[in-house]
Amino acid sequence: MPLSPVFNTRHPQYNRIRIRQLAPYRDGNNNMKKATICFLFLWFYLLFNALSTYADSVTPPFSYATQSEDGKYVFVMIAPVEINQDGIYGGNEIEQLAQSVRKKYTLSGLYQNDGSTKPLWTVGWYAYSVLISSDGIHLVRRGPWASSGDDEAVTFFANGIEIKSYKVNDLVDFIWLLPHTVSHFWWGESSKLDDHNKTLSITTLLKDKYVFDLTTGRIVSTWMPIRLAISSGVFSFFLLILLIRRKRMKAKRKLSNEPMLIKNDESAGLK
Repeated sequence: MPLSPVFNTRHPQYNRIRIRQLAPYRDGNNNMKKATICFLFLWFYLLFNALSTYADSVTPPFSYATQSEDGKYVFVMIAPVEINQDGIYGGNEIEQLAQSVRKKYTLSGLYQNDGSTKPLWTVGWYAYSVLISSDGIHLVRRGPWASSGDDEAVTFFANGIEIKSYKVNDLVDFIWLLPHTVSHFWWGESSKLDDHNKTLSITTLLKDKYVFDLTTGRIVSTWMPIRLAISSGVFSFFLLILLIRRKRMKAKRKLSNEPMLIKNDESAGLK
């Protein structure tokens, strides 16, 4: 039974004995507190890792269909999964959409949006997102959720045939500045397909802006504020160094001319 922490003021030696008797109980309580703190820390750490891993998981492929801006065409994407598994991990809405697509279509590709089930052209790959032109020819495939700078960013197609592709590294200079999860990151802020001008505009999360020719996939204009700021900073730095060197050279020339002036003054005084 623990001893009560009562001290005798008349006998100090008794108090010292009493403290030694209570010390083990104090140490036991401190050790219990430390163990509890360690346990809670470990529990929160494991919980955080579990949530992060879940949030970092990529949704399994599911079938879908997307229309051109004028509604004339529909692009169908058939997921490489069994029909009974299609869309079941994306919620009721995605599952219903996937199942309705699978009931009507069997191939991935572009179709007339008039109920036709005969494709105008087909593709042999899967992507979670595409942009299709109203001309029935051109298409842009968006890359997957990136985990590396070497991952696909965008790829351009004409009649289902690849014409130009870009990696994330081609469009983003400083990936380490982007928001990351455990093993992935986001790089794109927005993208817009302009049917009238046949262009695709992409803005990254670092505010870099690109305009692509939809028919060739080539970049026709860019605006990269971070790269511009760095280039301007480097130019200003070297310009400053140049100005400092010129100033020092002028000072040295002035110092080298001063003894000559003094000598000439002395000669004039002797005369």
